[in-house]
Amino acid sequence: MFGDDDMLFNMSIWELKETLMNYVYHTDHVQILRKRDERFEPMEGPIQAMSWVPEGTLPTVKEAKHRLELLTLNGPTEDAFRFRYFFEAQVAETAGA
Repeated sequence: MFGDDDMLFNMSIWELKETLMNYVYHTDHVQILRKRDERFEPMEGPIQAMSWVPEGTLPTVKEAKHRLELLTLNGPTEDAFRFRYFFEAQVAETAGA
């Protein structure tokens, strides 16, 4: 799945789904999406996987590959999902609450 050394991984971190969706679909970025078939070779399986990460951490390319593999194998879950099948962040319960 990831045997191409020239494969590009575009990763970003967003706090709010609404802010990300606004950027992706309501800015000039949408023009890039519309022309992605002209710029990139087709890839089997999902080309995007989203997940929640703890505040202050930066995901790695290794983790991005893992999330894409999870999405390929299991479909959308809390560990790897897409806009269409979005999972909200799970709030950790505090002791004594």
